[in-house]
Amino acid sequence: MKGISPVVATVLLIAIAVIAAIALWFWIGGLTSKPSLPAQQKVSLSVESCNGSHATVRNTGGTTALSPASIVNSSRAYIGYIDISNLQSGNVSTFRICDTNNICPTAKLLPGTYEISDNNYPSYRFSCS
Repeated sequence: MKGISPVVATVLLIAIAVIAAIALWFWIGGLTSKPSLPAQQKVSLSVESCNGSHATVRNTGGTTALSPASIVNSSRAYIGYIDISNLQSGNVSTFRICDTNNICPTAKLLPGTYEISDNNYPSYRFSCS
């Protein structure tokens, strides 16, 4: 009788099965990998100054901001938004703070800590004095 022993055959079959499973794992993983972050998530904001009705914002990210950003207070209550649409990467501009009805009161931010908390942008804390 010529051939390989049953023990060697079993070890070879197990090795082939393990290698096939690993290859399949990487192939499926490549098809189902997480998509890259949306462009808006690549925007990074920095509030350089603020007063009761305006905020000076710099886009320190790598792409242009395309939508308004929501502002909440330290209790996570919605305060308003700043329309930073078209704020290009590296640019700085001053924006009025408005509410959902697009009313921009003269004093919206009292002295305290606030946060840009919006699904379109990374969270950013800032203080107004």
